[in-house]
Amino acid sequence: MAEAPYRFLREEEAAETLASAVHESLRRDIVTAIFHPGQKLLLRDLCDRYGMGLAPVREALNRLVSDELVVQTDQRGFRVAPVSLAQLEDLVTTRCRIEAICLAESIALGDAGWEEEVALAFRRLAGLRRGGSARTPLLDPGWERAHKAFHAALLSASPSLILRNLCGQLFLAADRYRHLARLTNDAPDRPVQDEHRAIRDAALARDAAAAISLLDAHYRRTAGAVRQALPDAGS
Repeated sequence: MAEAPYRFLREEEAAETLASAVHESLRRDIVTAIFHPGQKLLLRDLCDRYGMGLAPVREALNRLVSDELVVQTDQRGFRVAPVSLAQLEDLVTTRCRIEAICLAESIALGDAGWEEEVALAFRRLAGLRRGGSARTPLLDPGWERAHKAFHAALLSASPSLILRNLCGQLFLAADRYRHLARLTNDAPDRPVQDEHRAIRDAALARDAAAAISLLDAHYRRTAGAVRQALPDAGS
């Protein structure tokens, strides 16, 4: 008699795993601009692309609505969420404010383990080629992962899990704009590695004011590149 409940739980866990896999893949494709703002997301096409059934794809789309990367246009239709310059400004301002708190706490409270994590994350990032410009559109997934890990490491000694999770959400939202700009921006590459190095140096020197200022400038330079690349994104 006990077999039926266990079977139900296994089936439920399997469905959850499939939905999580689609969610991760589709989220990555939206953030990296495989799917463009406003693009209609057809269920059957997504099932074919990710090799999944309707149920996990629909569940993944509902999760992405919660992530604010997808909007539901009616009872059955989904589109990639739009972007706007006004949203970008709000995003950058909020991100700078929240990360300033986390970075200051990390610098004040971080121990030797935190210093090693920041130093190692930077070394891994510095050892990889960035790629992904308008002239060389192929992304380096390793660089993307290392980039995210470096920014997370800087904030990792903050005691607030809520704030750190919020920083992760803001990173994802900002990354979407960065990738959209990458597709159209023909300007010479910024010395991003030098910017990262300066942030690392200030953080490890326990100079919170300098580290926060450098991080703020880093994000605002990226936002400036987005404005140039997406002048018609809306208001």
